[in-house]
Amino acid sequence: MKAPLLLRVTAVITLLFAVGHTLGGIHSWSPGGETEVLRAMRTFHFDAEGASRTYLDFYRGFGFMLSTYDSPSIVRR
Repeated sequence: MKAPLLLRVTAVITLLFAVGHTLGGIHSWSPGGETEVLRAMRTFHFDAEGASRTYLDFYRGFGFMLSTYDSPSIVRR
């Protein structure tokens, strides 16, 4: 395989990964259903820069950040 083809293949895989993270973060889902961990992540609130946030908010935010950081690497390839 030549390098340009390999780069295009990895760009498509990265695009699928980013789209999956974005769509998965929009929906509140869990393969195991509603677990104690998810309940704890939803119920534990703390202040972050003047706003009341939960651990689940940060968990979703990190997923969206990953999608955002993947996007430029797709365009570069």
